[in-house]
Amino acid sequence: MSMTNTTWYIRLGQLVGDVKSGAWSTTDWVPSLIGSSVSIGSLPRAVGTVSWLPLDVAARSIIDTCVNRNKVLPQVMHTSHPRPVPWVDIMNALSASLVPLVNSQLPIVGFEEWNKRVAEAAESFKGSESDRYKRFPSTKIQSTIDGMVLADKELQSHDGVEHVESCGTVRNHTAAWR
Repeated sequence: MSMTNTTWYIRLGQLVGDVKSGAWSTTDWVPSLIGSSVSIGSLPRAVGTVSWLPLDVAARSIIDTCVNRNKVLPQVMHTSHPRPVPWVDIMNALSASLVPLVNSQLPIVGFEEWNKRVAEAAESFKGSESDRYKRFPSTKIQSTIDGMVLADKELQSHDGVEHVESCGTVRNHTAAWR
């Protein structure tokens, strides 16, 4: 197959603002979540890790891959941050970085509690719909946030090692190696 007829698929993880400016679309889910967090005075805690990749780093990676024509490339490539960071570490860093804006560190509360606080505050907001969305931008993507809350609850219900051991996964792997 000639190089001109080859198709590659590049799957991208969550892209964030570039390294130099940090600019990130304010309509994306994370800036929306942060905007609502500032309005209610707390950030959401969730299970899991974050593997966000700055846009310029992702672009450079894709370009480097595409110009590397002296090697056979896989048909599908996944571009994501090589060292995921726990979500709670990101929230702690955000809380600290928001101090100049809100005059104190924002407490971190459970995702379900955070979502409830946003919904209640948005519902009781007396301004226009446009102003409500500016103040609580995550409500524009409420179904996405609700899905994230459900996923977080599901992850919390499975205690890593205990869950794996209760499923017999480790036992099955080691039995297969004998």
